[in-house]
Amino acid sequence: MRKTFHEITAATRGVGKAFSSTEDIIIPIRESLFKRFPIVGIMLGTFGLTATLYGLEQMIKEIAWLTENPFIIFSVGIVTLFITGKLYTKLK
Repeated sequence: MRKTFHEITAATRGVGKAFSSTEDIIIPIRESLFKRFPIVGIMLGTFGLTATLYGLEQMIKEIAWLTENPFIIFSVGIVTLFITGKLYTKLK
């Protein structure tokens, strides 16, 4: 038996209400936790940044061509920063 579009949307309305009520409960708790313990957010952000940079470093070490030519990595990084800076100023 195939359900009609209206039957499906009627069934999913309850799911949407459950998600919105869950968000109404979780968002204030999350906000109050970060207000009470800002160091946790800072530490998590620092860990994420450090893990990302360490992972990139390890990937670069695996590529012999990049290991032998660090100036290329530096140049690509500067060009990337320049391009993203230009994009940022265009978006303002």
